[in-house]
Amino acid sequence: MRHGFITDALEAGVPLHVVQDAAGHRDPRTTQRYNRRRGRLDGHPAYTVAAAMAERLEGRAEAGEAPRP
Repeated sequence: MRHGFITDALEAGVPLHVVQDAAGHRDPRTTQRYNRRRGRLDGHPAYTVAAAMAERLEGRAEAGEAPRP
């Protein structure tokens, strides 16, 4: 969740120094690593699977089905 928060915040345009503070990073280079990797993560298999799972869950929610564990 932490990684997702940082990546999503940077993607949404939140300034790096604000994300750095929220993440508790002492060194801005730590936060900058997330910023540099954003483009490379889109093609990662884990993100592809997570996107597919999110779409399925969204479809179930729209159909009024309860989420399965």
